[in-house]
Amino acid sequence: RGTCWIFAAVAVLEHSYRQQGIARGWLKPNQYLRLSEQAFGIAVLDLCTQYNATCGQMVGHEIWSGGQMIPLDTEGGQTYLLYYLHSLGAGMGALPWSVCPYQAQPGSDDKCDGLDAARKTNPLRFTIRSMRTFYERQSVKETLRQGRALALSTSMVTVRYLLPCTARSADILNCDPDDADQCVACPIERAFANVPCCIESEREMVTMEGSFFRLPAGSYPEPINEGGHAMTVVGYSDHFRTRHGYVGGFILKNSWWDGLPPAPSWKHARGSHSIAYFTQTISAEDEARICPNSHSPRSWVRCDDLEECRSKPMNIIAARDSKPLNLVCIDSSPFLHGLCRAGERFFLKSLQRWEGDLYTTCFLRDAEPHASAKVSAAKSGKPLCIPPVPLEDLALVFAPIDEERRPNHPDLCGFYFFPYELLESINAETFGFQVNDMHVEWAQEAYAFNSEQYSKLNYTLVNLDTYTQESPDFRDPVPFPISDEKPKKKKLHP
Repeated sequence: RGTCWIFAAVAVLEHSYRQQGIARGWLKPNQYLRLSEQAFGIAVLDLCTQYNATCGQMVGHEIWSGGQMIPLDTEGGQTYLLYYLHSLGAGMGALPWSVCPYQAQPGSDDKCDGLDAARKTNPLRFTIRSMRTFYERQSVKETLRQGRALALSTSMVTVRYLLPCTARSADILNCDPDDADQCVACPIERAFANVPCCIESEREMVTMEGSFFRLPAGSYPEPINEGGHAMTVVGYSDHFRTRHGYVGGFILKNSWWDGLPPAPSWKHARGSHSIAYFTQTISAEDEARICPNSHSPRSWVRCDDLEECRSKPMNIIAARDSKPLNLVCIDSSPFLHGLCRAGERFFLKSLQRWEGDLYTTCFLRDAEPHASAKVSAAKSGKPLCIPPVPLEDLALVFAPIDEERRPNHPDLCGFYFFPYELLESINAETFGFQVNDMHVEWAQEAYAFNSEQYSKLNYTLVNLDTYTQESPDFRDPVPFPISDEKPKKKKLHP
């Protein structure tokens, strides 16, 4: 379902609710309310049926009925419907999450048992006083400094890699180095000098570290416009540098998952970070404890041989650093074929950057995890070395074993980084990005703190879906300080 715009709009509501509640003393500083994206989408469908001229073609599939276009789903809407559909604030658009959790299955846009009853006594009411729209970075940054959360709508592209197709990689990439129709010229880079055949291969424009990118123009095919996406802008950094060399960008709350894809139709694993990571106010070691991104190959511990990999000290170090050591073949990549059998165990031996944003890796096959290291080494044979491929591809070939799959913290992670330059260059070729700043004003009765004054309203689910946000306590300059000072003996008292 193309409902990213719903998540962006609801995030604006959640942010303003929390901000105003804290300011008025109706919420504690560490409390927040979770709202239902499902209920918000249904409210938009209901109102667009009544006020079709307002919605126009902004909501997905429609049919002509009764002299107007009737929306059938919430595909492809826009966050600014929050402003134009004023009745959303009259108890329709904002409901506690437990009323109806989000349903991702296609065709479930209008599914929410008990919604009508919940609306009748729903205390969550708000008014959108105004909306401003920005089209350039400085105005966005100035507004963010005022503590606002903003809705971003932007074009997105598909990145096109050029992968070396050789006798060694032909079976893995399902390519033929002798097929002139399939082969294209390789990039003019040193590592490709002796590679006569490359193949185009498309990927999404984001890394498993949550940073957006594109490959350098000139040497690589131009990216393909794949449509739009909506996210919530929550901050910015003028100094953060991404893996691809971009400096400065917006910090975004995204609606995507962390880890393995939720359905086989998705071709990518994903990851994210905390706001503190992108503002560079947290160490990499501490960040790994809250947003470990366990499925990202960059998070996997490397070891040289089976004896070291299987050793107790190595396993202690991996656990201490919140990084996976023991890997298992899941063999679910749509891009890489025949590398291993599902269920086989591995360790990562090496990971090196090649050229063209490609990486070479070698893995050690842990043939018999319960056998001695020498016996296992004898049966495992040579390391499994993989030719140059995009690093994120490996996340659907190997995964941490279940015991080492540490989830990202739901309160603190889920943030992405969109470089200014990339955002502006992509949208210069399309229709430009836009950022909406909506001034939301919440009514007094929207807060359970005031429930005694509104006996006819039901605050049960408001209380249920009001959470306490966790905050990690990192007291030391490094997470695991090591001292060579011998412990002092304690005196024994009678």
